Amino acid sequence: MLVLQSKKGTLEQPGSLLDKCLLNLVSDPTENARRDSALKLMIDDIVGSHFLQKVMELASPKLLQTLFERYFCGRLSVLSMHPISNFVVQSLLSNAKNERQLKTMIAEIQPSVGTLLFKQRPGVVRSLLDSCIRLRAGSVEIMNALYSGLGISALDERKELINLLAFLMPYKEFVNADYDQLPFRIQGSLIIQLVLQLPGDGHEPIMNSFFAQAPDRMYSWCKDPSGSRIIEAIISSEHIPLATKRQVLDQYSNKYADLAINKYGSHIVDACWKVSDMPYKEKIMIELIQREMLVQDSPFGRIVMRNCRVEQYKRRADEWRERERSLQKGKRMFKDIFDSSSTPNKRSDK
Repeated sequence: MLVLQSKKGTLEQPGSLLDKCLLNLVSDPTENARRDSALKLMIDDIVGSHFLQKVMELASPKLLQTLFERYFCGRLSVLSMHPISNFVVQSLLSNAKNERQLKTMIAEIQPSVGTLLFKQRPGVVRSLLDSCIRLRAGSVEIMNALYSGLGISALDERKELINLLAFLMPYKEFVNADYDQLPFRIQGSLIIQLVLQLPGDGHEPIMNSFFAQAPDRMYSWCKDPSGSRIIEAIISSEHIPLATKRQVLDQYSNKYADLAINKYGSHIVDACWKVSDMPYKEKIMIELIQREMLVQDSPFGRIVMRNCRVEQYKRRADEWRERERSLQKGKRMFKDIFDSSSTPNKRSDK
């Protein structure tokens, strides 16, 4: 019903279903001790919390601001750690309506980012990142919050950012840990993938950290279920310049055949292939052909060989090149059409 009323534009009218469910908060937003007590209880309630999550999604900037100031401001850290109310907080943060709201929320949550990351509540941090990406704002603020939460205090320590997030551990613990025994954390991998989508140069902290690592260490990530997701996200990201991606691809030179026969590494080869120009595709192709017996002996390798059309290249290289040129031209045309028809998503600060 709320969704239908939202589509009709009657969601926040006085006396509407939403107004009644919120105990007349829409029609009479003045302080009301009885209502405030009831809505605070609703935040922690199994059923009420689901209702409030939907309210956060549908609320206007004005109503969301009222809800935030009245029931969440000053309580975000405590509510974020609660097994039920943390989902309402996530919905609130991921539905920030404008840059001002978003930055206010980041500022309040910043002192608790470390606790959230290491105490099984990283979803709260991810919700903030979602809003940063959607609103194209708050990149500097959310990165500073991450640095603080991870225990990064000096510029030189930022080179370990990608590791600290991948393994979800603070800097002081990481530098004293046995790297080879550290397990990847899925939530950390997801956070890295979101940071790579931040607007502008928001991806640079992750990439600077990536290139500060030993190439062999980053290569080992390609064969891990979580680590490979991070590498694949880097290669596939629309926000990272091609020149930067080429530096990543160069790290795997002479290793594409070995990657192709690995369950997770094969996806890295496919990702590298998709962003490569003609000369670089031929470079990958030659590596695969030189070790064809090894690659063909693997079910994952055979898929890579098929995706790259190795057999066609071996029989008619010129025909293969012409086909690749046509595909690349079509992609460029489609991108130009899409870019010209896209307009920035502007939101009101009201």
